[in-house]
Amino acid sequence: MSLLYLLLIIPIIFSWYAQFRVQNIYQQYRQQKNHKNINGKDVARQLLDENQLKDVIVEEIPGYFIDHYNPKSKKITLSAGIAESDSITSLGVVAHEVGHALQDAEGYRYIKIRNKLAKRLSILSQFSPLVFIGGLWFGIPIFRVLALFMLGAFVVFTIITLPVELNASKKAISLLKKSKIMVKEEEENVQKVLRSAALTYLTGLLRQISIFLFIIVIGLLSRNIIHF
Repeated sequence: MSLLYLLLIIPIIFSWYAQFRVQNIYQQYRQQKNHKNINGKDVARQLLDENQLKDVIVEEIPGYFIDHYNPKSKKITLSAGIAESDSITSLGVVAHEVGHALQDAEGYRYIKIRNKLAKRLSILSQFSPLVFIGGLWFGIPIFRVLALFMLGAFVVFTIITLPVELNASKKAISLLKKSKIMVKEEEENVQKVLRSAALTYLTGLLRQISIFLFIIVIGLLSRNIIHF
């Protein structure tokens, strides 16, 4: 049984490592100003306007590591630490979010699938405590099935998210080159910022798969189908 818990422990360790690496890379390149000394909010607005996305709103809110694009409201939300910064980190993060806005405008296949899944999962998540307690704690058969279905749906969502995020990072580099906001000497460092973020998506996928497998194995053990 102790070996079984490695399914949970190993992904957690990788997740800690990914977060540690992201924070280190982000902090390192927050110290390096971009050659144009342009802050994140202005980068976002310039890239959006240059790509016929004038209807997309750029919003700044307090905090850090909370930058995202909302396809429903057509809004890019930037944390103050990114919006007001003229760093290499800011270039990468902002261009990545503009990449998502461009995916949305172009009707990128995987972002459309992810958005549909997100709507359904947000509804399912409202019932998840009841489902998991009933299925995994009390062993109610129908709740067990629903719990596995929900976990499987989260795995699929994470799998779909991976190409969406990687494609947004690819678009980010293309957008920065096209606009000439980023010079050639900065490209490698911007790539490092984007690659470090991609590591968190990979570890997130590993974590979701491991939880799904853990629950399946626990269920098989409880029925004496397999033994450790």
